[in-house]
Amino acid sequence: MNLTEEQIKERNEHPENLKNILHKIIGKGQHKTQGRKDKTEKTTEERALIGLTAHIDTVKNTAKAFNVSPASVNAYKSGNTSLNKETRNEENCKELKELVTHKVEKIHETAVDKLMDSLGEMNLQNPKAALLYSQIGSNIAKIVEKTTPGNNGHSNSVKVTIMAPNPRHINSYQVIEVSAES
Repeated sequence: MNLTEEQIKERNEHPENLKNILHKIIGKGQHKTQGRKDKTEKTTEERALIGLTAHIDTVKNTAKAFNVSPASVNAYKSGNTSLNKETRNEENCKELKELVTHKVEKIHETAVDKLMDSLGEMNLQNPKAALLYSQIGSNIAKIVEKTTPGNNGHSNSVKVTIMAPNPRHINSYQVIEVSAES
């Protein structure tokens, strides 16, 4: 699928573009650039956006979406502004790490609140609603797991499994015939 420059620009500027939605979460702030002063340099806010996205999605998908290398995505995700330790500006790294950590914690807290809300709304008397809320809870739990501080996939934390109730069918009941004698 080949797109013209105008179509690409239109898609990039669309308000429902993931980049624009996440930019609203990160905020605008001051746009400081570090390191090389060429046109491919990322601002601190852009790096934070990339790092935050990598916490929720895969590094490969994030790299492709933002047109950066997977190694850069990993660096931004951990709060580093550069892959090279010798040329890294520690002050900018600290700022980026704090920004990414703060936003990940904010997303984590919101997701935990929404997970608890979905669990509280489950009503076992209504199987269809319980199924819907269990699916919502399961999806939110994935976000909670990905944004849990210090969670690298090998955590000793408690895992919650939400199972939807299965409604019984008429064939599963035993029929007992009772005769009425007068």
